[in-house]
Amino acid sequence: MSKRMTALAGAVLLFILSAAAIAEVPVLISYQGRLTDEFAEPLPDDDYAMRFAIYEDSLSSKTVWEEAQVVTATRGIFTVLLGSVTPLDPSDFDTHDLFLGMRLASEEEEFQPRLRLSSAGFSFRAMYADTADYALAVPAGDAVGWIDAGTVVHTETLTDSVGIGTTTPTERLEVVGNLRTTGKATFGLVHTNTGASGFVAGYTNSLTGDRATITGGYLNTLTADYAVIGGGARNKARGIYSVVAGGGGPEVADSNSALGEYSTVSGGRRNTSIGDRACIGGGYGSIAGGSHATIGGGRLHLTNASYATIAGGFEDTVLSDYGTVGGGANNRVAGPYCTIAGGGSNFAWGSGYATISGGYDNEAYGQYSMIAGGYRCRVAGDYTFAAGRYVWVDGKGNFVWADSSPFSFGQGTYDNKFLARATGGVAFWTGIDSNGDKTSGASLNAGSGTWSSTSDRNLKENFAPINEAVILERLQSLDIQSWNYIAQGDSIRHIGPVAQDLYAAFGYGADDRHITTVDADGIALAAIKALAAVNSEQQAEINDLKTQIAELRKLLSKQQGDR
Repeated sequence: MSKRMTALAGAVLLFILSAAAIAEVPVLISYQGRLTDEFAEPLPDDDYAMRFAIYEDSLSSKTVWEEAQVVTATRGIFTVLLGSVTPLDPSDFDTHDLFLGMRLASEEEEFQPRLRLSSAGFSFRAMYADTADYALAVPAGDAVGWIDAGTVVHTETLTDSVGIGTTTPTERLEVVGNLRTTGKATFGLVHTNTGASGFVAGYTNSLTGDRATITGGYLNTLTADYAVIGGGARNKARGIYSVVAGGGGPEVADSNSALGEYSTVSGGRRNTSIGDRACIGGGYGSIAGGSHATIGGGRLHLTNASYATIAGGFEDTVLSDYGTVGGGANNRVAGPYCTIAGGGSNFAWGSGYATISGGYDNEAYGQYSMIAGGYRCRVAGDYTFAAGRYVWVDGKGNFVWADSSPFSFGQGTYDNKFLARATGGVAFWTGIDSNGDKTSGASLNAGSGTWSSTSDRNLKENFAPINEAVILERLQSLDIQSWNYIAQGDSIRHIGPVAQDLYAAFGYGADDRHITTVDADGIALAAIKALAAVNSEQQAEINDLKTQIAELRKLLSKQQGDR
């Protein structure tokens, strides 16, 4: 049974940068793989002898390194530290095309394909960072200094442009800063660094937090433990574990501030995250005041609610927990779990869960209510849906849609109604052809109060004659009664047959539970036609009788005259 190997993770170089000698850097590659059979099933849990080799290319037989190890596989998965038997030579990684091959020691064939070593493998070159050949130079005229244990131990204005890579490690410590010692470190122009194990870089930044970091920027202030300022200007991190990634500006008011614990400001200008674990992604002048609140970007947003979200836009506000504004301008959420997706000057409030998808100057304050969009719609009822222009509805469970007519619609308090204003008419299409043209449906034409059903001859087929007399005969035996719908109550009466009787008598329609108007009308018209035929026959008989009577009267009158 052949074996194969499935890679779980690429080769990963383990390296540690320090000021120690190169020999102390662990020259090892951690590799994890999975041994399976030809059916991709893992090999039994066991120890397997394997051979590993690094080649110059994917096909070459020339190796630059190889070793044998015994690996322990569990559910086929094994982990190995390459180089732990035969040391790896960092100089072997001067080339950029190296491939890892491996096989079971009991088999001649290698697993295919060979795996190309990625950039992690070439991190062996990182050990030469002690010479910093590629570091940027420190320009002449810059003041360079660092502070150790709260005391300035070196400040100097450089007279020559000094590249970090041009000096020995010891000289660098003396000239550029306290980069290699434990505890606080400061690099760049003079800073304040009184935080234990804190690190400051950039220009005149201030750090007093324990284990805190400022990686660059200008006039940034960090006063909390474990906090981070990535850069920018005049930014402040005052909450424990807080982060200001950058941004800010030249004026004091331009600063970004992360004041809450674990809060974040990723960038932008004049943004403030006050709530614990609050986050502002960027933008300008926004405030995230509630815990776990998020402002993605935009301008001048405000939330003081927990778990609130403002994705973007302009001057949006969320004042209730779990409220959301997706974007737009001047939108306000003041009810828990309420949502405004976008638009302008919309307001969702009340007892909760109201939604406005967009539009302008809409207001939803019924619980679980929704305005899909439109202009100046107001929904006060629970579970009510509205859209269009000037919809005003108070009751619950309603569906209200209004067209563009500039008049309010839906006023009043009622429940569970479907209302629509469509002054151009209403149409429902229930069938289309391969071109998308209507083949069946019904419409309520503009200004009309009755439905018009599709009845075009060109949309019908399988025509067959009927016997109107039979229709009339069967109709005479059909029960026509007065009744009421149970749902309406007995105060509202109707007249007609029941669907079961009509279907049994004629068999028209989809089933015996419904009566379609086209079939009822057709039966009535057929019966009328049959009655018309009977009436025509009877009228002919009557006319014939009238003629006979007239003749008899003439004859009788003549006989009487002869006497």
